[in-house]
Amino acid sequence: MIETIDVVGTAVEVKEEETSFANFEEMVTYFRGKVDTISKITLRTCWEIGKEVKLIKESAVYGEKTVENFASEMDINIKGLYRYAQFASEYTEAELEVSIAKDHIGWGVVNKLISVKDKEDRSEFEDKIAEGEIKPSQLDEEISVYMSGLAAGEDASEEGEAAEAPAAPARRNYNKNIKKCAASLEILNNLLPLVLKDLDDADDIAGDDDKYTKYIDNVYTLRENIEAAEPKLTQVKERAALLA
Repeated sequence: MIETIDVVGTAVEVKEEETSFANFEEMVTYFRGKVDTISKITLRTCWEIGKEVKLIKESAVYGEKTVENFASEMDINIKGLYRYAQFASEYTEAELEVSIAKDHIGWGVVNKLISVKDKEDRSEFEDKIAEGEIKPSQLDEEISVYMSGLAAGEDASEEGEAAEAPAAPARRNYNKNIKKCAASLEILNNLLPLVLKDLDDADDIAGDDDKYTKYIDNVYTLRENIEAAEPKLTQVKERAALLA
C-alpha cells in the first residue's frame, strides 16, 4: 500500500511495509508451532545421542573410540552426553514417542523429569505441563515438593517395618544411607535454581528491615552449611568415583 503525505508543501509517497500475517495472534500461533517442532526434534536427537553414548560406554561398539572422543568431535560437554545417556536409560523409545506427542514437552522439561523414577508419576507431570496445569518455570518447585513427600513416606515406612520386625541380630543396610543421600541431592538440585533466584532478588525486600534481617540470617546459615558440606561432598564424590 502506498500513502501520499505532505512534507513542507511537497507530496512524498511512503510505502508501508506489509506484514506476513493477518494479525498478531496468527503470527504467535505460527511461530509457536515452529518452536514446538524444533523442541520435539531436539528432544528426539537428545535421546538418540544418549542411546549411542550408552553403546559406546557399555559395549565398545566403535572400538577404541570413547565417549570423550565423541564429546570432542561433537563439541558437546561430556556431562551433557552422560545426561542424554541417562535420558535414554530412563525412557524407552515407545515412551519417548508418547512424550513427544504431548504439547510443551521438550528437553528442558524432560531433563528435570529424569529425576522422577516412577514412570506413572513422571507421565502425570508431563500431562500437567501439556495441559497447562503446571508451567515449565514451576517444575523445579513441583518436583522438589514431590521428592520431599517421597523421602518422608520412605522414612515412615522404614520406621514401621522396624517396629513390627521381630528381634534379630543387627544387620547393616549398605543401601539405605546411599539412597537417602542420592534422593536428598536430587531435591537439592531442584531447589538450587530457586535459591539462586531468591539471592538475586534480595533488593526486593531490602526496604523492610524485619524481613531483610531474617533473610540475611538465613543466608548466613545457608553459607555455613554449604561450607561444612563441601569437603564431605568432595570426599563422597571421590570414593563413589572409585566404584562406579
